[in-house]
Amino acid sequence: MSVVPPASPPRTGWPTRPTLWDALSLLTLALFAFAALVWRYDATPLQLWDESRNANNALEIALNGHWLTPTFGGVPDHWNTKPPLLIWLMAAGLKLGLPPLMAIRLPSWIAAFGTLGLVWTALRFGLKDRIAAFVGGALMLSSLAYVGAHAARTGDFDALESLFVAGYVLSGWAAFEDGRRRVRWLAATGAFAMLAVMTKGVAGLLAAPGLVVFALVRSKALLAMVRDWRTWLIAAAALGVCLGYYLLRERFDPGYIRAVLANEVGGRFMTVSDEHRGGSDYYLQVLATRFEPGLILLSTAVLPLAGRDVRRRSLALVAILSAVALLAVLSAAKSKLDWYATPMIPLFATAAAVGTSDLLARLKPRLASAMGIGTGMALAAAMAFTVFLQQTATTTSHGDLDGPQFGYARLFARIEAAHAARSVIAVDDGFANAAGFKAYNPILKFYALREAGRGLQVAILPAQVWLGVGADIVTCDPSALDRLRDDYRLTVRLRDRDCVLARITGLA
Repeated sequence: MSVVPPASPPRTGWPTRPTLWDALSLLTLALFAFAALVWRYDATPLQLWDESRNANNALEIALNGHWLTPTFGGVPDHWNTKPPLLIWLMAAGLKLGLPPLMAIRLPSWIAAFGTLGLVWTALRFGLKDRIAAFVGGALMLSSLAYVGAHAARTGDFDALESLFVAGYVLSGWAAFEDGRRRVRWLAATGAFAMLAVMTKGVAGLLAAPGLVVFALVRSKALLAMVRDWRTWLIAAAALGVCLGYYLLRERFDPGYIRAVLANEVGGRFMTVSDEHRGGSDYYLQVLATRFEPGLILLSTAVLPLAGRDVRRRSLALVAILSAVALLAVLSAAKSKLDWYATPMIPLFATAAAVGTSDLLARLKPRLASAMGIGTGMALAAAMAFTVFLQQTATTTSHGDLDGPQFGYARLFARIEAAHAARSVIAVDDGFANAAGFKAYNPILKFYALREAGRGLQVAILPAQVWLGVGADIVTCDPSALDRLRDDYRLTVRLRDRDCVLARITGLA
């Protein structure tokens, strides 16, 4: 009589405490994360959307101290209406004197390492599964949707949002699985949800419907939570902090809530914003092209979902439900942007990691060992290739990551090092955009404002303004430079690639 092995073999024989294998696993992931995110971080200049806008908000806070209401050009910013947790972190880095680009990107790097730690810990100690822990982290790092520009590598909202989304999903799961410390996990869930809202507003809660569906499946545990007054206290505290910020901001910045509703609800969900359109399968295409290994291995999640191990089944289920909830809401929205998919990656990676480990456990010992080594090597190769792409790619489907008008940081640094000028006029016509901004170059604005506090005075003017003889001008805008040469005689004093410092010596 044959005995049918369980569909999801238990891992109870694996050590609960960290081992040397765990340390090597974490070190490998940390090294790849460092290579993908931090190494040569300044090779990618400050980005146009939305990193440079965030940078200006943060620098104005650091210089002027208006922490409650982020400003752009000294005016309350109602184009970027998200709560300012990310901006505060950037401003703190600038206040501490970090290099400007590092200060802007450091919160995203910390968030990425934190998310890796959450996923690894949930799989290694929540499930006592070493293989799943490594695979989950590897799938995150092999995804350009996660480690690419406008995600964990640059100073945007999405990496920090992903940390808090993964935090409240995994803490919510732990609250159902760990009855003895349920209140602590519920408190963590509320704290992470509050931080997600304070990072990206209502978008931070788009994965929450999946957690709600999971809670309804676990009706007995849910009923116990509902009957506990501490659950309501935690929910009230999280809601109070979020509402408190919005109401306080409205008190000192009238019209803010109206701008939030128009931008984050009506402007993004109900209408196409700034020509960012796409079909209902838009985010599936993003996952298929920028989360390739993870999407392939996600099919293995059927194994824990159909298995007998309740704990493994529940973790795979909550991760998939939360990611699918996020996918469904974003797919229904009219505006589509690649980086909105970023918070899905840690969740789908978690489910795929559990499934991959179950698949390997079903194989015979020798084959399982060979498959395990092969999977590890393949994922390591995928991570290495992702790092290579990240370090060498210069464009994305949405436009250049680099170009002449991104070069003001290098130009100002050269001018400062050479003591070539004390005051200059920056001439730039700005970037073409669908938002209606005129002469809009927030990259130039950020570095010009920073230089003002370091001794180099920078006035920003479009090329059409008449300039006097003897003025020192700087520009990284080729079209503006061409018009200047049509109108004036220029003596180039310093050149950095397509950027110049020149003096007007007469009329053309």
